[in-house]
Amino acid sequence: MKLTTVCATAFILLVPVKLAQADDLGCNYSSLVGKEFVFREPLKPFKKPGVFGNKNTYLGWYSAPSDRSDHIGYEEHVGKKGKIQELPVPDTKNPYSSSYWYVATLENCEKVYARSSIKSLSYLESTADIYFTETYQQAESVVGKTVWANINQKQRDLVLYTDDSAVSYPLSHLEPLTVVGLRTKGIGHSYGSGPFFLIVKKGTGEQGYVYFGSAYVYLTDPIDLKWDAPTIEAIKQRKIKIGMTESQVRLSWGQPERINKSVGVYGAREQWVYGLGKYVYIQNGKMASIQSSQ
Repeated sequence: MKLTTVCATAFILLVPVKLAQADDLGCNYSSLVGKEFVFREPLKPFKKPGVFGNKNTYLGWYSAPSDRSDHIGYEEHVGKKGKIQELPVPDTKNPYSSSYWYVATLENCEKVYARSSIKSLSYLESTADIYFTETYQQAESVVGKTVWANINQKQRDLVLYTDDSAVSYPLSHLEPLTVVGLRTKGIGHSYGSGPFFLIVKKGTGEQGYVYFGSAYVYLTDPIDLKWDAPTIEAIKQRKIKIGMTESQVRLSWGQPERINKSVGVYGAREQWVYGLGKYVYIQNGKMASIQSSQ
């Protein structure tokens, strides 16, 4: 009886200790609120010199919110999931910095920190070697379907990248492309930014990679078949003309850098400011004139 009593007492005393340890280590990841992401595979991990040689790390991700702390290791984090847990906070430890810190909790309950120069989750996704699971799911939904190349006045010519840095294929504005797959690994010779690439094929058969995102492709055909043929052709050539609607101007030249508004006896008037000294004037919803300093 005494032995049984002692054993039972020992069991009762041990249970709370075991549960406390489990609570300390567990974070119940599935119940955490936050935008889920995956560490993608960069083309080449960031090499950080150390006492024991070069360590493969993730550039921009840290074990603590300080740029003096260690970058997190590449091998032990690639492919892992995490959730952004808090809104970004300014870098208060460095009064001269304009950066923000994001804190994330990973599947194994580890906390990691990302530094970003812009307070924007989409910017973080396109620059920090991660992609959000909802972004990936959206991209998966267009595999086997058509997307349209987005090239406008503000960005350099868009091309299809290949694994060979010496080989790429030109694209024309609003050119239809068939999506055949996704690539999450980085490409060292690409220009632009995005969470990952679509693998697409041109109508002429060439295949390559283009960033996934509204700055690079349209997921639905942006051309309204009710528009007249000269206007459609002008948009495809990235030109604008008097009488175009606001949506047609944006489709040809992209979003303006700035919009100045005024109201007068002739109605509402807007000045759309584009780069290189170009100004487009919109009146009552249509392009009324254009001004260029060149």
